[in-house]
Amino acid sequence: MTDGRTGKQMVIERKSVVWPPTYVLQHQNGHEFAETIWQSTKDRFQDSCYELRVSGKELNKLDRGTVRRFASEIGNVIVQLDPSKIPMRRSVPLHWTFPRADRDEYEDRRGSVVIQQDRTRKISILSPPLLELRPRWQSN
Repeated sequence: MTDGRTGKQMVIERKSVVWPPTYVLQHQNGHEFAETIWQSTKDRFQDSCYELRVSGKELNKLDRGTVRRFASEIGNVIVQLDPSKIPMRRSVPLHWTFPRADRDEYEDRRGSVVIQQDRTRKISILSPPLLELRPRWQSN
């Protein structure tokens, strides 16, 4: 590219910085966890919208294989839940809760929404076909 004023050639560089250094892995772990949960729960919980909240602090420390295994374990518990047992809270294999979602927050959605939660932020990973990563800041 040439500078129109001086006629000198310019080099344009683009750099991306990701912080923290583990962000990409953590982001992938969140999607891997959510996808495994949706595969486990497929057509369940269509009577309302439910949130599966997991500890982001714990999830972010895991490798992909462990993320999938833990998601499968939690998914197996959720699909066997009697509706009278909701909300459910457990700390194995990591801290998680499964309450009915706030109707105002998700409007007419049905099914499950997977949320990775830590002290300063709440990240919703919405179920397909509306898959997106949506940070929502909240104070605790």
